[in-house]
Amino acid sequence: MGTFLIEQVKHGENDGGDACGPIGGAICVSVHFKKDNEPSRWIELDDVDGIYQFYLSDTDMFDFHANFNSYDDEDEIKKFNENFIEEFEGITLSDNYIEMFDQINGSQKANPASALIKYMILLVRCSDYKIDDLIDMATGKYIDEIDIPVGDDEQDYLSEFE
Repeated sequence: MGTFLIEQVKHGENDGGDACGPIGGAICVSVHFKKDNEPSRWIELDDVDGIYQFYLSDTDMFDFHANFNSYDDEDEIKKFNENFIEEFEGITLSDNYIEMFDQINGSQKANPASALIKYMILLVRCSDYKIDDLIDMATGKYIDEIDIPVGDDEQDYLSEFE
């Protein structure tokens, strides 16, 4: 039996807004998961102009992130800061996919959380026409027991070792 049961997956994009000046749009992926006998939680990956940030929360923050247009709401800013994570289940979450692939394919390969992080990166970086299939592939399943396709970014990473 797997470790991370995927209960729901959300994917969205926004057009950006204003935060100390104009910023570009974001691609947001939010995954509602259950680990073993623990309560369900949400993990989210936001890609904002090539800056990657992960969030972990007991509540869904997707709508705020995906519909973002300014940082005027102090309560929402507080949520951002409180739920931002730099590590998940022993995996360092950097703002560089290559560094995360080093762990996922190396020292953390046996870690069941690697499959979840790999899946989220794939979903943020994939072509629009693949999104629905990738969401369907994981919803209701243990992510660490399914065969996650290799995305373009991971293929570029792996080709450096061939």
